[in-house]
Amino acid sequence: MREAYRLAQEARSTGRVLSRLFQQAVRTGKRARTETSISSGAVSISSAAVDLARKIFGELTGKEAMILGPGRPAN
Repeated sequence: MREAYRLAQEARSTGRVLSRLFQQAVRTGKRARTETSISSGAVSISSAAVDLARKIFGELTGKEAMILGPGRPAN
């Protein structure tokens, strides 16, 4: 998010309102991570799946897996 904002600034496509919103969003995110355990768990469905697989099957080194789901095709 910070990188996207930096690029928007370089392109001169930000203004006072967007700058204030971005700064508030960063502060709010930092506060949420600091005051809650929101960042202690998996950050994506795939990492949650790997964590669950490790709990069920143990070490996954050398194992193969097939992922099936309704994902979008790559561009």
